[in-house]
This record gives sequence, structure tokens and C-alpha cells, in this order.
Amino acid sequence: TGKALIENPTGKMFIDADMRANAIELDNDSLGDIVVKGRYDNVNGMLSAQGSNLDPEHHIDFDVAMNFKDTANRFQDKIALRPTNFQLKYLERFLGTLVTDIHGYTTGNVNIMPEGGNLDIEGKLQLREAAVKVLFTQVNYTIQDTEIELKKDFLNLDGIVIKDRLGNSGRISGGIKHQGFQNMDFDVAIQTVSPQMELLNTTYRDNQQFYGHAWGSGSFVLLGPQYDMNMFIRMKASETDTSTITLPPAQTRASGLTSFMVEKKYGREMSNTEKRGGETNITYEVNLTATPKVLVELIMDETTGDVIRGRGNGNLIITSGTIAPLRLSGRFNIEEGDYNFTFQSVFKRPFVVRSGMNTNNYIEWNGDPYDANINLEATYTAENVSFSPLASSLIVDAEAARTLQRVRDNVNVVAKITGKLFTPKLDFRLEFPNNSIIYTQPSISFAIEQLQRNNTEMTKQVAFLVVSNSFAPYESTQSLQRPIEELAYNTISGVLFNEINKQLNQIFSRVLRNNNFTLNFSGSLYNRNLLDPNAKGIRLFNQASSTLSVGAPLFNGRAILTVGGSFDIPLESNVQQTFQILPDVQLEVLLNTTGSLRATFFYRQNIDYLNGFNSGGSNQPRRYGASLSYNKEFDSFSEFIFGKRKTTQPVSRQATDSSRQKQTPTTSGIQQKN
Repeated sequence: TGKALIENPTGKMFIDADMRANAIELDNDSLGDIVVKGRYDNVNGMLSAQGSNLDPEHHIDFDVAMNFKDTANRFQDKIALRPTNFQLKYLERFLGTLVTDIHGYTTGNVNIMPEGGNLDIEGKLQLREAAVKVLFTQVNYTIQDTEIELKKDFLNLDGIVIKDRLGNSGRISGGIKHQGFQNMDFDVAIQTVSPQMELLNTTYRDNQQFYGHAWGSGSFVLLGPQYDMNMFIRMKASETDTSTITLPPAQTRASGLTSFMVEKKYGREMSNTEKRGGETNITYEVNLTATPKVLVELIMDETTGDVIRGRGNGNLIITSGTIAPLRLSGRFNIEEGDYNFTFQSVFKRPFVVRSGMNTNNYIEWNGDPYDANINLEATYTAENVSFSPLASSLIVDAEAARTLQRVRDNVNVVAKITGKLFTPKLDFRLEFPNNSIIYTQPSISFAIEQLQRNNTEMTKQVAFLVVSNSFAPYESTQSLQRPIEELAYNTISGVLFNEINKQLNQIFSRVLRNNNFTLNFSGSLYNRNLLDPNAKGIRLFNQASSTLSVGAPLFNGRAILTVGGSFDIPLESNVQQTFQILPDVQLEVLLNTTGSLRATFFYRQNIDYLNGFNSGGSNQPRRYGASLSYNKEFDSFSEFIFGKRKTTQPVSRQATDSSRQKQTPTTSGIQQKN
């Protein structure tokens, strides 16, 4: 809004204007209202203007003097800016490929001198309460109040002091060459001044190749033009504060670029002539010297949560870039740590890394981060284990068997992990306390030694020790071993699903805040073709089934609707069957006030457990129908037949009303099966 006076528009035009612009925005951020007074003389081509924003707290004045008819470049065009406590956040337009969350204020004088296709910027600015976040490291730093000088084509950063959130400091040297803050060329170095400083604070969301939180000392150097920058980071981890570096599994990191390497855009889409320096490419090299305060986490399986954690020493060199692949070289010697092992995706057991003079635990990289080598020995202690299952099935000597049957002792499960990091070879062995009967009784010692030479049996025993803290009965023949193993797996899964069911109901009640809803979760493992005449012996389970149902009361509890289903999943590759969902719906209606008389309507599908797919009909028999049930509770059989005897003592009405009517079920019903 405003007014403008235009004189002699067809001849010697003269314009005099007084304008006000409301709610001006730059990069989606408000500059507020701006007032401008200007004059243009078409005779000499001179434009002069003065203006300012109307924000008294964050103010900026500007003067414009430009000659549009000075073809000989005798007049110096100039835009003079005089910010007073003005926000620094608008600099993110120019520096957004390296830093973000720019905060703080500036006061000073800046002259912008456009000449032809060039744009020269000169001036001095006083920084106050300035802060930035470095994109690569995700660390926030404050900038000590200082003055910076803007030269014609160079931003001088010498002597600027930065501090982390705990006040540890570092010093910047060098600067940035530029052409009107475009085509920037970096020669910047940061050196820690304090003994240690926050150097890394990334998560998986920031960098899917490696992430963590690190304290230490070192240097940061950024060299080269914006389209081909090189970043060199040398850091030595702190000797006093813990640092953590995490390497996710290979399959989640092979997809490509990290978020900080992609050019960031602000505000509206800019034309080719407006883009700040064009495409950005960064190649970085991180040289990390680890100390025992560094905790390295290697996620072996993201789904189950299998993680190797270790503290130690070594030197790691990490290189990558916007288009360069990730390379990792060096060796990390693990002095202490643990392997959080997850059995069947549920039972988490910590295997403690062995330490000492005779250990040689390490992870070594030779370029490809997903082709690293590992050598690790870790121990899990099963406490107070009964040897009775082995006594009755493994020991031949009767006297030794009776002795072993009474023994309870700790058992160390030792895991030796070798080979490739993400596809390791696992070997197990058992160790016992020095005074254990295993070492003092020759017949028992020999039997345990024979057990450990049988890899299949050893794997089974380790699974039982880790999951259920007990031995499994020893079976030397394949045909006998399998049904017992199958029974054990089903027993374990039963305990597991009972605990899951309890936890899910607790979560369900908290979410819905209605305890009337019930949720049930159960499961089993089975052999879907138990009576196959072509099978050699009774085969191990080849199918898993999980059942999930939700019950909800209706009509003030007069009816209960339960909706659920079973999920049937094949466990063997040779089973020609796909994932199946088997619906199960039931409606239960209370026909009288006490609920003793009920009608049930149902529809469900099941799997033919005995015949599998060998039967001529469908392997999913459907059942639907209705049933009628009557329930009555009783304390004795005579009470059920003759009813309760009348008592001579008078019973108050209140006692009668408060007593519970006892019922027991007798059911008749009709159902159809096809």
C-alpha cells in the first residue's frame, strides 16, 4: 500500500513513491512490515531509496543508490544495510549445506555492491548469542560474541571461539571464499582447545551408516569448492567420558545417501541463477582413535535385537561421501563387553565377552564395512542347573547316574564367534566350576565330552540352557530325539505365549482405558503331517501357529462378541504351503438374568493336523453352528442331584441376595461341519 507520483511518463519520467509492504517473508520466515521511500529519475537513470522494517526489537535500515544508465561503470551502485540486533537465521540460505538451526543476532554495517554480473559484499558485523548445529555431527555449538569481517570476496572466520553445551571450547581458523555468497570455496579448520569436547551426537535417523555420541579431542578440516568438498576429521576419544559408536546391520545401510549429504532447500524453489552454489558434494574421512571409554555397538539383527557391545582400543578410518561408498578400515580390540543374544526372537540372554591375557577378541575391517572379520569369545552362565535330565539318558554307569541326578551346579555356555561379522560361525562348548563332579568322575567326564562332540546335540543343549536354564534329555538316535525336542519347543512356546498374553492385555487396557475388553494371544509348534506313511520316523515340527482374539461385551454385558483368528506359517522350505489366516468368530448371548442359560453362535476354520494335505478334501475344515448351555455350580455330587438341603436357621434376605448362585455346565447343541 502507499502512494506514487509519476510525472511525464512518456518523456522525461520522474517517479516519487512512499510505500508500505505488509507481512513480508523471506524463506518462509516473516520480516514483518517494511516501509520504503524512493525516487527514480529516468533522465539520468538514478534510483535512490531509503527504508526499514517496523520491528523495533530486530531492526534493519537500508539505503539504495543505483544508476541504471551508467554503462561506463563510473558510478558505484550500492545497497547499504544497517542491522540492529537482527536475526542471523536468514544466513541459513547460504550456509544450509553445512550448518542448520542458526540462531543469534547481529549489529553492524554491510555494503552490497552489484556490478554487472558480480556481487561484492563488504562490512563488519558484531555477533551476539550466536549458535549453530553442524549437520554432519548434529552437535550444537554456541559462538562466543565477536566481530567478523566481510571482505570483498572472503568471509574471515579466524579466531572465532565455539563452545559445546558443557562449555568446552574449540577455535576456528581460515575462512570462505565466495562470489556474492555463491560458488563458495572452503578453507576452514576447527581445533579443540579444551581437553575434550562434544564431537558427535547422531542417531540412526541422521546417518544410517554409523551413528553415536562421542567426546574427545581433535580437529575438523573442510577444504575445497562447494561442488567438491573434502572433510577430514581426526578425533581421539575421551579418557574420562563414555563415547558410543553404533554400526547397524548391513541390509539397512546399503540403500545409499545419508540425510546430511543431500542439499537442503529453503523457501520457494529458486531458479538456476539463484541457486546457492549449485550441487553439493562432500567426501569425508573420519580417523578415530578409540580408548577403553569407547563403547562400540554392532547390531547383528535389528529385528531380534542381537547386539555385540564392546569396549577396547584401536584405530578406525571411516570414509564415505555423497556419491562415494562407505569404506571402513582398522581393527578394534575388545577388552570387555557382552553379546546380547536373542533366541527365537524372544529370550534375551547376555553373553559376557571374555577378558584377560589369553583372549584375542577383535573386529577387523579391510574396506568393505559389511565384510568385516570377527573373533570373539563370550560366556553365558546358567545358574543352579539340574543335571537330572542327563543322568537318566546320557550316563551308562548306574552309580554315576544316581550321583549326577542329585547335582545342581552352574554351567558356563561358551560361544566362539568367528568368520564374517554379519554371517558368523558360532561354536559352543560347556564349562563347569573347577570343583565340579564333571571333572572328578571319569565316567561322567567322558560322557559330557562325547556330548560336546555331537554338534546337533550340543546345539540342543545350549538352546535349553540359554532359554530354560536346564539340560534336555540326551537322545543318541535321530528318530527318538525329534519328538522329545518337539515337545520341548512346544512347552517353551506355551510359557512364552502366556507371558506375551499377560503383557498384551496390560497394554491393551492402558490404551483403551476399558478393562471390559480382553485380548488373548497363544501359539504352538507342530508337525502338520504327523502320520505321513512316507516319513522316516516321526519328524520334527514344520509348522507354527499363533492365535489372536479380542473380546468385547455388548448390550450391557448381555452378549459377548469374540473376533479373532489363527495365523499358520510353514517353517520348512520343502513345505508347499503359504501363510494362512484362519478366522474365528463367536457370539455368546446370556438368556436369563443370572447368565446360567446361554446361547452360542460360532464360525471357525481349522487346519487338519493329522492328514495335512494328503486328505481328499480341503485342509481347512469349516465349522459353524449354535449351542445351548446351562451352568450350575455345586459343592458335592448329591447337591447336584438333589439340590441344597434347607437349613433350620433363618437366612436373612440380605445374605440371600449377596450369596453367589452356583452353577455347572451341561450343554446340548447343534452344529454343522463340512
